[in-house]
Amino acid sequence: QHEALQVGSFATVLADDDRDLWAFLREVEGEQVLVLLNAGGRPARVLVEDLVDSFEGFESVWGETGRDRKHQVYVGAIDGRVWVRR
Repeated sequence: QHEALQVGSFATVLADDDRDLWAFLREVEGEQVLVLLNAGGRPARVLVEDLVDSFEGFESVWGETGRDRKHQVYVGAIDGRVWVRR
């Protein structure tokens, strides 16, 4: 469904070994996909500015959104989040 998950540029935007968090950004032909993965046993909050310069235009397409805040996103333990911007 999202071509950028399979092809295009790839950049790690967050690698936090202490909290077992990893985030990456993929882009192809005007579509960006941001993926945040939590391999740790505890939920985590991540500052949006630690992931991308601007979160404007990103839409959550997978994962729990109810605990997000204005400048923070939430990811559950052993879970992930995915956002798309076109």
